[in-house]
Amino acid sequence: YHRSMGGVGVHDQLRMRYSVQLAYKTRKYYKTLFLGLFDMALVNAFNIYRFFRK
Repeated sequence: YHRSMGGVGVHDQLRMRYSVQLAYKTRKYYKTLFLGLFDMALVNAFNIYRFFRK
């Protein structure tokens, strides 16, 4: 539990730092949803890259 406790916080920090969703403001909910999912996919891909780079 304690080993992986900060994972969500790190994910949120990376997502806010490199967010595509924040760069493009839109009023359509489906565009906001897509950009949010895209942000999460990018952060997850980056985390996988960092894991295998070690």
